[in-house]
Amino acid sequence: MNTRKMKTEDYNRNITDYETFLTENHRRVNLLLNKFLRFSVLIGPLLMLAIRFGIFHSVSYKSCIIVTVLLVALCGIHYLLIRREENTTRAAIIAFLAIDIMLILMNSAHIGIYMTWFVVPLISLLFCDYKIYAIAVVINYCIMTLSVWIVSPYYAGLRVDFDSPFQYFAGRMGGFTIETLIMVAAGYSLCRISTSHYQELIEKFQILRENKRQMDEQVRISMTDELTGVYNRRCFDTDIEQYREKEPEENFVLFSVDVNGLKETNDTRGHLAGDELLIATADCLTKVIGMIGKVYRTGGDEFLAIAGTDAPEEILEEINRLSAAWHGKYEEKLSLSIGYASHREHPEADIQSLENLADQMMYREKDRYYSTPGLDRRRTESREKGF
Repeated sequence: MNTRKMKTEDYNRNITDYETFLTENHRRVNLLLNKFLRFSVLIGPLLMLAIRFGIFHSVSYKSCIIVTVLLVALCGIHYLLIRREENTTRAAIIAFLAIDIMLILMNSAHIGIYMTWFVVPLISLLFCDYKIYAIAVVINYCIMTLSVWIVSPYYAGLRVDFDSPFQYFAGRMGGFTIETLIMVAAGYSLCRISTSHYQELIEKFQILRENKRQMDEQVRISMTDELTGVYNRRCFDTDIEQYREKEPEENFVLFSVDVNGLKETNDTRGHLAGDELLIATADCLTKVIGMIGKVYRTGGDEFLAIAGTDAPEEILEEINRLSAAWHGKYEEKLSLSIGYASHREHPEADIQSLENLADQMMYREKDRYYSTPGLDRRRTESREKGF
């Protein structure tokens, strides 16, 4: 999975409502604006280079240096605001102010940027926020007014249709004011459409995510043993099917586990004690196998586990160590009979054969358990069944 896809998935997971979307969106747009501001710092040096080669004459080196210093300072302040207050409106205001100051410098150099003035408010629409859009329009209009006032004497002297700088200023600002009003109306409509659209999308996304959560929960419940919390027989049958269709990995190991004396515990100490043994068995298996495979309760006292390991004997020893050290509230000890079969040791065996081999080893361990204390397993089972 590439980095961009991971970031997108993280972003989607974080969006829980429209307010969260606005917060995250403000942060992202501010980060993009900061990158633009860093690039804008080069405007001053580029203009000084143009002055050096005689391209521009009406702007001074001093003005370029002052604006460059201001842009660097505002870029730094903007970055600090993003770091400390990621969704702050103040960061956006600083960014708009910096861009407008850059436009003043370009306008002073008599670079034709008339349409560029209206780019700043349009950029602010990315925030999907009426307040930020309104602030951007006001800042832009004020800075634009100041810029036109500064260059009015120069342009009034070049034009024969204006008698004074103020007449040029009034005429130019009259046109800019009409264009600004048109832009305000159009921007407001765009902002309303975009916010409504995003709200609708987020609401649908929330419904889809909740439906997915409920479906995942239903699947989890249907695939999980209610008592022990490990996977159940249905899940085992589903998982093992994929190994029937293709050859398992070389380190594939199937474990078969049985709780010794569970029926006797249920009959003599009650089902709470028996349930305690089952839960303890699931805990022991999960602690050892959970990180390298999956554990399933497939019957009353029967467990199966699928693991990827090159050392199944070590896994078996660790399970036995944990079970031997266990002490419960109703029962003092936990005894397990464990068998396993690995694909590496039996490369010719299919999944069913591996399961049979694991069961055979488990039953040998169970026979050893009953024979060690002098108990005959068949007589014990007969007694438990009432014969």
